[in-house]
Amino acid sequence: MDWRTLKVRSEVLGKSFKTNNSGTCFVFEYNNYQDVLVMFHEPSCIVSCSMSNLKKGKVENPIKPVVYNIGYSGIGLYNSTNSRRYYGIWNNMLERCYSKTTRHKFPTYKDVTVCREWWDFQNFAKWCDTAEFVNSRDENGRYYHLDKDILSPASKEYSPKDCCFVPSYINTLFTKRQNSDLPVGVSPDKLRGGYVVKMSDGVSTCNYLGRFSCEKQAFEVYKKAKEGYIKEVANLYINKIPKEVYQKMMKYEVSSVG
Repeated sequence: MDWRTLKVRSEVLGKSFKTNNSGTCFVFEYNNYQDVLVMFHEPSCIVSCSMSNLKKGKVENPIKPVVYNIGYSGIGLYNSTNSRRYYGIWNNMLERCYSKTTRHKFPTYKDVTVCREWWDFQNFAKWCDTAEFVNSRDENGRYYHLDKDILSPASKEYSPKDCCFVPSYINTLFTKRQNSDLPVGVSPDKLRGGYVVKMSDGVSTCNYLGRFSCEKQAFEVYKKAKEGYIKEVANLYINKIPKEVYQKMMKYEVSSVG
């Protein structure tokens, strides 16, 4: 280590620096101008950076929750640049669960959370690398969507055991949109009385299934039609979705709440 490096080292070692987004850090070790180790306290983490970026405040604590106050980039190979698609999926997942604006707009996500393991983007990206059909596209060229409802219909959590990638068309089949106290698929006929049953095809068409005087009968008609339709779709995509997803769709049972 030459005298110039030793001089700078003595000046900056232990010195605190403010960063743009991660609070304050202090120099833990100085090897040369391009190799500086700094330490963050909240949360505790050691990061390697250059002196230039440190002076500009361009050093980030990779384990500080900055995405909706929950998610963090983590320490590893993946980042928002080299894993742009994974990062987009991860960010959107966190938004659905933790953005106040989104939760207000889509109340079905009110009680949905993301497992602690996936707060770290590195863990989510590693899972994506092993997930079936993660980079597949549907017939319209759109990437498959992340789904948590098919494998575990009762789950309120995004996690490795509950999630999979499916065509957006299949993903929308399991979206819960019920906004009343009536069973899913059933709405009141305000003009003639009784109950009207309609079933969405998952895209845009809402099929009219009839009008009934009995709420229970109305729901049973919807349930039979919906389960039958899901089986039809499963057979259409049998070679384009994970085997476990196909099996779940063939056995899927509609509950009165979704």
